[in-house]
Amino acid sequence: MMWRAAMVAAMVLLLSAVQPAEAGIATVAIDFGSEWIKMALVKPGTPMDIVLNRPLSHDKLRVLTVRSESKRKTANVVALRKGERTFGNDALNTAIKYPKTGFRYLSLLLGQRMDSPAVKEYQLMFPEHKLEALPGHNTVAFRLDEDTLYPVEELVAMILEHANELASEYAEQPISSHIIIIPPFFSQAERRALLSAAELAGLNVLRLMSSSVATGLNYGVFRRKEFNATEQHILFYDIGSTNTIASVGTFSQVKDKSSKVPQVQIKGVGYDRLLGGFQWDRLLQQHLLKAFRAQHGSKLKGDPGANPRALAKLLKEAQRVKTILSANTETFAQIEGLFEERDFKCKVTRDELEAMAAHLYPRVLKPVETALAAANLTLDQLTNLIIIGGGVRMPKIQDILVALR
Repeated sequence: MMWRAAMVAAMVLLLSAVQPAEAGIATVAIDFGSEWIKMALVKPGTPMDIVLNRPLSHDKLRVLTVRSESKRKTANVVALRKGERTFGNDALNTAIKYPKTGFRYLSLLLGQRMDSPAVKEYQLMFPEHKLEALPGHNTVAFRLDEDTLYPVEELVAMILEHANELASEYAEQPISSHIIIIPPFFSQAERRALLSAAELAGLNVLRLMSSSVATGLNYGVFRRKEFNATEQHILFYDIGSTNTIASVGTFSQVKDKSSKVPQVQIKGVGYDRLLGGFQWDRLLQQHLLKAFRAQHGSKLKGDPGANPRALAKLLKEAQRVKTILSANTETFAQIEGLFEERDFKCKVTRDELEAMAAHLYPRVLKPVETALAAANLTLDQLTNLIIIGGGVRMPKIQDILVALR
């Protein structure tokens, strides 16, 4: 979303203020999300700019680059096939045709052990991948074949290296330093894993910054004149692709030696690590699979639910349908040659989707309750509610949040 892109830009702008102003220095902030990467740039002569994922002007040997039009975000995915790497939309397309070659939502696995809930969730999301413990570490690795094992950190490093190349190309100079924005719930193991990946990618990471802090800073940077000695308590609610985060930021002015300076304190954070838009995607995917079986069941020789390519096609269509149902009450899912050269089409309504997800909605406000309790505040004491993330486009989520006001 545009607000998230602005958040990244504000972070790099603020951090540039405390960095030495040296000629040629370029700093990039990276919002390393589950589904998307967003970047912002500060360099001499450019106080703040959003990095667009335009194609690189040169290709490295055996590496294919993003071919999509300029956008403010890049799909957080890498595909490895026949000795070539692809990223962004190219990698997504490869992952649909050859699901075992595409690796996405990797942030879920960083620093995790094989018996963690996140790993179990990932295996449900992408059953085509064979995950196993990295020898000597018990962290997660992908088994590609008998001789090839990729640790999660190595795959993340490929994505970070490519992101840095995009930023360097956009800046027209090397990037000297980096800030990476992460969820506030990242453990020390997850932070170490991400830093290891960044080191493999050759990044110079100045710091890892909590997305709750980044959100609060972004809000304050553009509203400096609105704050005074009276505290304002703002609730930020972010439902993203795989998680939900609620943060309470308290804004005010404090006296400096010669002036009054605005400040923000993050007083409370709540989260649900496994509640995000992807849960709705999976429900729709299974709904479409059931409908396809009902249409063609007696004619099918195999099981589409055990076919990685069919599941990948269904997931892509489920995500498209979910987006449409955020603005419309009904639509049609349609996939040509879904399985065994059989086409698929069925009607899906918003009411059906909301009924499928009925068990998820009670979890929507839990992070808010946790954040308010940590901040020792009540709803009546809040000045404003700011909603962020793609998940808030769903009307049912909006209704639940509006009821808070």
